Amino acid sequence: MTLFVLPASQALLLVQTMSTLAEVESAVTALPAREKAEPLLLVAGQLRAEGAPLPEPRLFSPEQLQAWMDEDEGDMRKFRAGE
Repeated sequence: MTLFVLPASQALLLVQTMSTLAEVESAVTALPAREKAEPLLLVAGQLRAEGAPLPEPRLFSPEQLQAWMDEDEGDMRKFRAGE
């Protein structure tokens, strides 16, 4: 990893070059929630442009889907109750 620190007006600008997947994962993890979709959209666009095959659709049992819906509804009840 190469780090450069450059003066930018009164603040410092940190430019980081990443060369491994672990470094990229770490950088994305450090992003604020509102910015985390940007790298995902960038990679998805590149894969689409390269003609990468789509992953196979995942199949879920009706029981698994119902369990997720029940969990989601329970979480919403707790949220509305202020828990």
